[in-house]
Amino acid sequence: MTLLSTTVGASAGLLESLAGADLPSVIRAVATGFASSAGLCLTAVPAALQLRKRR
Repeated sequence: MTLLSTTVGASAGLLESLAGADLPSVIRAVATGFASSAGLCLTAVPAALQLRKRR
């Protein structure tokens, strides 16, 4: 999960920097990418486990 979130955050930051954004915008993009993918992973895994238990 951490590796995926880090990869998403780094990719978002790289795309933002290639677009010519300044440093605060790049840092914001990295943090947003990391936080959103980590939140998605933390939400999706328990939901998938609950769905498997119902079967």
